[in-house]
Amino acid sequence: MFGEVDDDVIQLKMYGNDITQVSEIKYLGVLLDHQLNFSLHVDYAIAKAKRSVAKVFSLFGGRDGLSVRLGVQLYKSLVRPHLEYAVPVWAAASAKDLDKVEQTQVQCLKRITGAKAHSSGSAVEVISGMYPMKICLRELCSR
Repeated sequence: MFGEVDDDVIQLKMYGNDITQVSEIKYLGVLLDHQLNFSLHVDYAIAKAKRSVAKVFSLFGGRDGLSVRLGVQLYKSLVRPHLEYAVPVWAAASAKDLDKVEQTQVQCLKRITGAKAHSSGSAVEVISGMYPMKICLRELCSR
């Protein structure tokens, strides 16, 4: 059973087995919570994207073994799908959560391009030929 877990738990059984009540559940790869604010899912997607970019760098021995062009192609194919998965479902997340997704892309692209930490996120996106995440998410939702 899905919903807010509190002291007034309803006891449900199916075929003699207890059905437990949970406050969040993963359904088709999307984390749903009892308030449907998708903050948990955004954090989950960001964590998966960061792990993926770390794996890419471990394959190439860090930034030195990776050209910017190849790094961007690997980002588009291995990292970005984690940030875009099921976006029509969770695109109504809070602006704060969408900003976290945008910052994750910028951090990944800075690492791939070798840009300094204080470099502009917009400049890094232009150099790598990537649109800002907010534009891409809006486009994916309108398809």
